[in-house]
Amino acid sequence: MNAPSTESWILGWVLRARQVTHGAVMAGLLVDLAADPRQVHLARTVRFPVDPAARALGVQPEAVRMALHQLAMARLIHFRTEDHPDDGPHVTVILLFPPPPPA
Repeated sequence: MNAPSTESWILGWVLRARQVTHGAVMAGLLVDLAADPRQVHLARTVRFPVDPAARALGVQPEAVRMALHQLAMARLIHFRTEDHPDDGPHVTVILLFPPPPPA
């Protein structure tokens, strides 16, 4: 099975993520990080500190965590959180190809 093109993958992923409860909070940021134009290929793994991401999005850190959990429950991401003594929790997120729509 061939992987979808970058454009169709991004579009499909964002559409699915925005349908997830609280998913829209993180959808844009995750895709922006993953589709960074400085990278040659779409990087499906991104890492960022939670608190600065929440400030940039204008939400509380708990909203970021809730969105990540909801996206994981929808099988759009895998993630793990690591505490850093200097600047708090960091999250590593792997964006997953959305499953095909039901037939």
